[in-house]
Amino acid sequence: MTHSGSEPGFPRLRTVEASPVTIEGQPHYALHDPSNICEQTLYVTDFTVTVLSLFDGAHDIPGMYREIQERFGAPVPPGAIENLARQLDEAYLLDTPRFRAHLNALRRDYAALPEREPAFAGRAYEADPAALQRQLDAFYEKLQSPDIPANASPRGIVAPHIDISAGGPVFAAAFDAIRRHPADLYIILGTAHALSSRVFCLAPKDFATPLGAMPLHQDAARELIAQFGPALRGDEFTHRGEHSIEFQCVFLRHALGPDHPARILPLYVSSMYELLGRGVPFHEDPEVQSMAAALRAIASRQRTTFIAGVDFAHVGLRFGDPEAPDRPMQDLVRRRDLELADILTRRDPNAFFAHFREDMDARHVCGMSALALFLSCVDADRAALAGYDQIVDGTGSLVSYAGMVFC
Repeated sequence: MTHSGSEPGFPRLRTVEASPVTIEGQPHYALHDPSNICEQTLYVTDFTVTVLSLFDGAHDIPGMYREIQERFGAPVPPGAIENLARQLDEAYLLDTPRFRAHLNALRRDYAALPEREPAFAGRAYEADPAALQRQLDAFYEKLQSPDIPANASPRGIVAPHIDISAGGPVFAAAFDAIRRHPADLYIILGTAHALSSRVFCLAPKDFATPLGAMPLHQDAARELIAQFGPALRGDEFTHRGEHSIEFQCVFLRHALGPDHPARILPLYVSSMYELLGRGVPFHEDPEVQSMAAALRAIASRQRTTFIAGVDFAHVGLRFGDPEAPDRPMQDLVRRRDLELADILTRRDPNAFFAHFREDMDARHVCGMSALALFLSCVDADRAALAGYDQIVDGTGSLVSYAGMVFC
């Protein structure tokens, strides 16, 4: 549901994600704010979702009562829609003057912070430093080495951004190469899940983790801003609750240890689906070419490893598909994912674009855009798949992810 702008008396719902869930045997939806301005999850019935569809800025509340009665032939209890609107406003899910004042205050406070605080500590991974150290240590205990020389320094890795507690072994399979061969600079390309006005967004802050911060490469950040303008960081606040780079920094700080002086250059990459729709190969787009050239120039001056923080497929009810993924669908997703991994190991940008163009990204690979930039940046002689897995959750949805090493 995507709405913006609001007139007095005509409530408008902000952008929310609605995921199907079952509560006490009954179908419900979990409403989540992808910007994390509202940090709570609201659970509503199918009927309430129908009412929320009228929170579009074009209906006033009396009009909602009339339309619901016309649709279903039964009146809504008096005060019910007003109570719903009040709850949504209290949660900052309505686009109102109250919400906009809160948003402006959050933007000011975030801009003044010297570092980005971890948003998912205690949720996606342990918040206590000692517990997190043990958690991450355990993921390395049963690693299988990828098919690359043990003494080869990684020029890039592909790692998941699924919750660390779930995808830890595949994270470790990719980050083991960094543990063995540290670099001076890590250019992190993270999937931007929130709606953004730009394809690329720099996050010029240190990234705090429970194990210590990963400091920003200040000179590299200034160089990018000088080349692409201040607008390169214009959507930075939008991504403050984004996990794709945060999770890489957690694993990176652990892999390097607390005292290693390596620095990061964090860049969020938003959707390139418009290029896919127009049939323009990602690597031929001038904006992608310019950014890739700038990042390669920065990387050429120091020992650098690129990190793509991406997941692969997202299929099932939570992602808009009509059915939960059965075993044949899971097998199909695996086959297509491994085809993608093979294309990446061959560093073939034309085959990469053709892979997604063939079915218009039918399995919703959220890492498509970050991988497209990664492929244009990393100059590797050899690459290998280090790990792969799928998770099917209780909502009838599947997420797949991989770890890869490029040397």
